[in-house]
Amino acid sequence: MLEGMWSPWRLLPLPLPLCGERWALSAIARLGIPEVDGIIVGMPTGTCRLCHNHDVDLRDSHFISAGFYKLARDGTRANPNPVLVSESVSIVSSEQATDYLLCTECEGRFNAGGEDWILNAHSETDFTLRAALLETTPSPLSTPGFTIFEGVAAAANEPDKLAYFAASIFWRGAAHDWIFMRQKPKRLELGPYEEQLRSYLLGTGVFPEDAVLVVAISSGMERLRNMLITFPFLKSREPGFRQYRFSIPGITFQLFLGKSIPFALRRLCSVRPPERHILMTEDVDDLNMKDGASLIAKTRKAGALAKPDRSKRAPTTAGNSQQRHGRSTTG
Repeated sequence: MLEGMWSPWRLLPLPLPLCGERWALSAIARLGIPEVDGIIVGMPTGTCRLCHNHDVDLRDSHFISAGFYKLARDGTRANPNPVLVSESVSIVSSEQATDYLLCTECEGRFNAGGEDWILNAHSETDFTLRAALLETTPSPLSTPGFTIFEGVAAAANEPDKLAYFAASIFWRGAAHDWIFMRQKPKRLELGPYEEQLRSYLLGTGVFPEDAVLVVAISSGMERLRNMLITFPFLKSREPGFRQYRFSIPGITFQLFLGKSIPFALRRLCSVRPPERHILMTEDVDDLNMKDGASLIAKTRKAGALAKPDRSKRAPTTAGNSQQRHGRSTTG
């Protein structure tokens, strides 16, 4: 049984295993059969993980929105789907991590809070947020190869929605055991910051005091710089603070948590400083690509990846430096 969830399988003649149950719940919802004897079959009830309301209909929520997977597709190939990478296998697939996590109201809260905005600010050919930043004058804090923009100066930027979206993904990574490619990406251990983030997302609290969000925009529009998706993961553990990270096409988010975060990092935060800084540096792009290539090279290739590539262009691949931690990745 899924945690905190009523199962519709009492309506069926045979029990199903956990993996089958999750797949079938989603399938039933798509069949257009809304209810049986007054009970909604495709939308189970339980406790919403964000608002903690009980006995509510739970939506089939995405870990990372399906819209970002579309940005990672390569239309020049016979199979345009992105390359999905786990610790053991790489495969071209459209599979996504979803589960019954949020009520309808909180699902809408996430969409309106930042997810819809950030999807509209980025397409395969038009990266509105990046273009708006380039029209502004970089911050005097910038150094060669490390450009710092003042996010508030970019007309197309909405700093509050950018921060809210990032916080929602990091919180999702800590609040639930997701299943992806029949594996569970390692759940983030945020300690007391998980509850603080939940309160912030719910609108009953503020962004955690001992948290710093650093946002980096891709330094170019080449496809290799704008195709990566990674689940949030623990990047490093330093004395007095920890660093977490995730990426969507064109944007990398880093969350630092702890009471001893260096002042230099705090100045770069996209939440608290009045400038709401956003970075642009090839260092982040290069690190993303190296991490992805390294992980893919160590995994077993399946499906189309196991066949010789006869297309004119190299396959679009993406990965993540999560192999140390046994996490799944998508790109």
